[in-house]
Amino acid sequence: MALLATSRFPSPLEPLADSLIKHFGPQILRAILLSAGSEGPRSVIPNLAELLASFVQRVKGEEMGNWLNVILGEVSLRKVVTNKSC
Repeated sequence: MALLATSRFPSPLEPLADSLIKHFGPQILRAILLSAGSEGPRSVIPNLAELLASFVQRVKGEEMGNWLNVILGEVSLRKVVTNKSC
């Protein structure tokens, strides 16, 4: 996560970061969204927003869309939303 937050884009570490993002991207995105949306304290939301903005800049729109469809379609996420609204 530090690589996303502190490196310049484009950077000499870009090929390494790209391969890590392709492999771990969906898990990273899921963690950011769940932390900001339900599991994390409100005090960390500005930090998560900064990470999410950096993440969105590095991932192609189509790939990000596919990841979001999978994440938002998860049954476990629906349970979290349902439990929060009760």
